[in-house]
Amino acid sequence: MVDENHNRQEERGQQSRRAFLQMSTAVGALGSFTFPVTTQVQTIRLGGRVEAWQGRAPQRIKGKENPTLTFKPGKKYKVVWENLDGQPHDFTIQDSKGNNIKKTPIVSNQGATRSLTFTATKKMDQYICTVHPTTMVGDIEIGQQTGGGETQTQTKQQPASFFDKGTTVGVQKVADGMTAPTDFAVANEDKNRQFVTDQTGQI
Repeated sequence: MVDENHNRQEERGQQSRRAFLQMSTAVGALGSFTFPVTTQVQTIRLGGRVEAWQGRAPQRIKGKENPTLTFKPGKKYKVVWENLDGQPHDFTIQDSKGNNIKKTPIVSNQGATRSLTFTATKKMDQYICTVHPTTMVGDIEIGQQTGGGETQTQTKQQPASFFDKGTTVGVQKVADGMTAPTDFAVANEDKNRQFVTDQTGQI
């Protein structure tokens, strides 16, 4: 009886060792397997109408007109936009010189949606509807990864002012009750003497 119990215990031990070796082999095979890396795509949602692009998502642009879009270079993004007014629109990304980088086809059907998936680059400067470029246009800011893992945003260089530095511009009323002013002049000898001619012939 003792020998029989001993044999059963030894047989169970051998089975356990075989199971352990099989498991080790399987784990080793998994260790050499490379799992695919999925790249997360951030989605931005806009609405297109002649007056301006309407921000919808994410939350930081929701409800804003022509919101500034912030991208990180090398990261994938997807812009989904809907035609809100039945007018022809497209979504185009341009560089600082106005050259098209990425764009969608023009869509004229109200309620139609289009999407554009792209990898952000430092060349991206603005997004625009090429049909309505004066009203449907917004800035793109490209963030840079810093050593601490935070994102810095490149600040666009402000264009030179139309007026010289220090110049002030204002409005001053010099006459009223006129039909239709046609001309204005200041006396050479006295800058406080100002003349306005009216369509009726009065000065």
